[in-house]
Amino acid sequence: CFEEVAPEVVEAVRAAAKRAEALGASIHLVETPDIEALNAAARIILLAEASALHRSHLTRRELFGSDVFALLNQGLMVAGADYVDAQRVRRCITAEFRKLFRAVDCIFAPSTATVAPRIGEREILMNGRMADVRLATTRVARGINALGLPALAMPCGKNAAGLPIGLQIIADAYREDVLFRTGAALESR
Repeated sequence: CFEEVAPEVVEAVRAAAKRAEALGASIHLVETPDIEALNAAARIILLAEASALHRSHLTRRELFGSDVFALLNQGLMVAGADYVDAQRVRRCITAEFRKLFRAVDCIFAPSTATVAPRIGEREILMNGRMADVRLATTRVARGINALGLPALAMPCGKNAAGLPIGLQIIADAYREDVLFRTGAALESR
């Protein structure tokens, strides 16, 4: 989860893990399943399903912002085979996460790969190169959402300019109790 993540975000998430450890948690570095493959699959699934859901309303362009309308139109072009392949990838990665959750109660990851972007920003500098704000800021959470795993996003620090940094705590399916207890314990410290 820490590839292509701003250094200050990595530092803040690691500091949150240290706070959890100080509260009695056992912290282990783990290798997460392929987040980039999951994101690619999640994007295809999201575009196709959103377009299918809103297809009957696409003739009323005024109902959608231009950016959302463009994404819905992209979704109409997703091939059925690509959608099925994306679902296969999602199933495989879901199985990998299930194995991982046999060894850990929750995973700490960034909510977003960057600090909060400024309103209206379309591109941001990420590790020396420009990146699309929407893709950069949803990269970590998008895949977890596609898996249907519960996740809790909460503040875990600020950068030098005072912009917030978010921590995402991810748990196994139906283990929201773990998220709430962990989040509450971190907030109380």
